[in-house]
Parts: sequence; C-alpha cells; structure tokens
Amino acid sequence: MKATIDTMRLMPKVLPTVHALEHRYFVDLRLHQFRNVENPHDFIDFESSEGKRMCMQSGVITCPRCGTSTIIPTILLHTPLHCVSCGSPIW
Repeated sequence: MKATIDTMRLMPKVLPTVHALEHRYFVDLRLHQFRNVENPHDFIDFESSEGKRMCMQSGVITCPRCGTSTIIPTILLHTPLHCVSCGSPIW
C-alpha cells in the first residue's frame, strides 16, 4: 500500500481551469495566480482586482492567516469557513 501512496505523490497533478475574459485559465493555488492555458506567461494574480473577481466566481479562497488557498463550492462562500491548513476562521 505504501508504494501506491508514494506513486500518487510523484504523479503530475491536473490543475482546475476556469473560463474568463474569453480565455481559459489554470487555477494555480501554489502561486496564487490564474494562468492562461494557451500562454502560461500570461497570468492574473489573485490579489489583483480582476483576480479577486475571478476568485469569487470560481470559489477560490485564501486564508488571511497562513496564505493557504483552496477551491470550495461557491454555494459555501457565504457560510462560516475555516482554513484547511491552520484551522483559523476565514470569515
């Protein structure tokens, strides 16, 4: 069983995508960016005004305490949430 877990960690991960501004973007939670699928050098930071709008539309939240980002169902955006990493309240 351990070999399977180690194998899973080594496998490439598929990043979720969103459609915005007539382009498709990868949601890169590690870099806190939306990266254009066709041109990864074209990106939108989560903290930019456009990035904040895209985060709200796609369910991306970032913990103000530890900076961990995650994607949640948008129906939960108005409920009390806690960080998946440090456990502190998000709102």
